[in-house]
Amino acid sequence: MKMFTDMKILIDPKGRKYIFKGEDMHTKDGMIKADEINNCDVGGTVKTHMGTEYAVIHPNITDIMQKARRGPQAITLKDASLIVGYANLHFGSKVLNSGTGSGILDIFLAHIVYPEKVISYEIRDDFAKIAGKNFERFGIDNVEIKMKNIYEGIDEENLDAVILDLPEPWLVIPHAVKKLKIGGILISFSPSIEQSKKFHDALNINFLQETYECVLRDWDMKVVRPCSRMIAHTGFITVARLISRNKEVKKSEEEQKDVKESEEEKEDVKESEEEKKDVKSENRDEQTDIKSENNEAQTDVEKENDEAQTDIESENKEV
Repeated sequence: MKMFTDMKILIDPKGRKYIFKGEDMHTKDGMIKADEINNCDVGGTVKTHMGTEYAVIHPNITDIMQKARRGPQAITLKDASLIVGYANLHFGSKVLNSGTGSGILDIFLAHIVYPEKVISYEIRDDFAKIAGKNFERFGIDNVEIKMKNIYEGIDEENLDAVILDLPEPWLVIPHAVKKLKIGGILISFSPSIEQSKKFHDALNINFLQETYECVLRDWDMKVVRPCSRMIAHTGFITVARLISRNKEVKKSEEEQKDVKESEEEKEDVKESEEEKKDVKSENRDEQTDIKSENNEAQTDVEKENDEAQTDIESENKEV
């Protein structure tokens, strides 16, 4: 693979890395001539004109991913590693990635499945150009970018994995069911939990599924404590494994039973609320009747008292 063959990376005393582009390098520690780097064997060192030594080695895949040009939000190494692991990718795997972006994930995938070709769908020309330049810069020759909307379908057959970084990944599920191998993996990376939940709910009984969030924390071993900065939430990764494509894309009997029970419970609650309303209404009527009776009784008592008072006054006058 051409990715690392003719490339060198320089590392300064603090561990910072610089990709050698075939030209004189200008660093904060001074300049290093291109001829010196070209003539230096991997594992050796070169000096700036100010005397600072830089180590010379070949870059690895993490260096390439970190140094690639960014355009849209790029997937991180922690998430890319989790995706590759759960997608069960290896030498010769057939994989489709939709949502090329800057091509960072495609670079990682291409490194894993080489010499098999990675198919990458993208609908934006500007993103495709950024990715294409990254592939050319690092000698990636086994990625094919297709200007295609995956919501409209998938061209490839018998895929080991389909990876999605899209706003509406649930729209791809019907196409993925037809194009994945049995046992193949459908993965969706989504920054929001709402997207992940909708994708999860759209998956049917043809899939086994799990959702993960990867949080990475570095440690400072000089003081033996976590670093103050960390890569926390970047997105949610839903992994779905195709176990059958013969089952109808509908809710299972158990799910239907749950829905029915839920509807019955709602009806029971509704009836209970209506009964409560009736009881409340009856109580209100009873209270009204009692109040009315009390008022009438009070009126009668007052009337009797008035009559008694009148009789007493009349008797007093006669006396």
